[in-house]
Amino acid sequence: MNKNQITYFVFLIFILLFAPGEIFAQQNNYLTIQQALLLAEKNSPQISANEYENLAANQAINVAKANYYPTLNFEGIESTGFPGSSDGTDVQGLMASPYRQGWGYGLVAQQTIWDFGRTAYNVEAAQYQAQLTAESTKVTRDEIKQLALQTFYECSFDKTQINTWTILSDKSTLITNQVNHFVNTGQRSIVDGDLAQAQTDESNTELAYYMTRLSDATYRLSVILGIPAKSISCPALPENENIFNVSSNILASPLLAQAQANANVAHAKALATKANYYPQIVAIASAGDLENVRLVQEKNYAAGIGVAVPIFNFETISDVNRAELAAVAQDEQTAAQEQDLTEINANYDEIINSSVTKLNYLAIELNLAIKAFSVAKTRYFSFEGDLVDLRDAFTNLARTQNEINQTRAALIEARGAKILINGGTI
Repeated sequence: MNKNQITYFVFLIFILLFAPGEIFAQQNNYLTIQQALLLAEKNSPQISANEYENLAANQAINVAKANYYPTLNFEGIESTGFPGSSDGTDVQGLMASPYRQGWGYGLVAQQTIWDFGRTAYNVEAAQYQAQLTAESTKVTRDEIKQLALQTFYECSFDKTQINTWTILSDKSTLITNQVNHFVNTGQRSIVDGDLAQAQTDESNTELAYYMTRLSDATYRLSVILGIPAKSISCPALPENENIFNVSSNILASPLLAQAQANANVAHAKALATKANYYPQIVAIASAGDLENVRLVQEKNYAAGIGVAVPIFNFETISDVNRAELAAVAQDEQTAAQEQDLTEINANYDEIINSSVTKLNYLAIELNLAIKAFSVAKTRYFSFEGDLVDLRDAFTNLARTQNEINQTRAALIEARGAKILINGGTI
């Protein structure tokens, strides 16, 4: 074992023993798209806020049901002066009697016996509102996943471009070194050396550009996922573009379910508003003690059943008209949402189909570009060709490889986005 081998062996042992573990983790344990979407959903404050709104919306159902149950209040009053002139105190039952003087206190119970659908429609509207809130949460969850998906594949694209330009930069450096050798020996013009160096500098510029992009994309992804950027290692684009089983069933889309839930809420509110045209029967009972009673025989209880029959109320008429128009508008919004989803799916299909076609042709172009570059390099190094041919072949190879990377990134992202917008799972 010579001195260089011993030095290399010692250096390798040092790296294995003392290098930070995250270096190897970042090299080998790449973040997957499934992990990214799960983290984005788990660590999103907006989704947490929506889930609390779901809880509040479910409590609103109980609020609407409250009219099915009686109310019981303890009420007290103290008055002086002219009897029966204390209506503004909002007390009821015995304490509100005009035949009372002085103080009074007691219990008041009130129960709606029949309201001809008011409470039932209000409960139904609250239930649909809870459903709407739940569907809105799903929409928010998918929007966050869409953002995570887009940023993840931007990060993967940048990583792929770094890999591509690293190889291209190595090829360009090799050519430049050989050209400089030819220039130094007087076999090639000094202009060839400058042109070759310019080509290498351009490759290094692209490499530095995508390294910066990768750093920024990784940070943006870390913000979306709610984890430190240093713990994220984006993989290159997968070799197989068909990693997603795309569904086109827009009827399962949360956006469409949200629109339909909105329409259901509007129709339920319209029915609840119409119920104000109908009578209402209410029972009230009270028991207590009064300081003084005038003009009538004293009793410590009172009970009664009342019925209110609406005859004319312009406000109710206007509310009903407004609610009915709002329901029709929401029906149209549902139809519009379905149309938008169909258009969005058609747009994704256009990206997917055109990208597949382009990749098929680019594969042919890439094979020709590789062959042309190899031939041009061999001819130049053998003094059978000039640098112009080699530079053109290199440029064509770089262009083809970059177009392939861009097209594959667009294809994979479009397939994933289509699944999410249609309510599917990646």
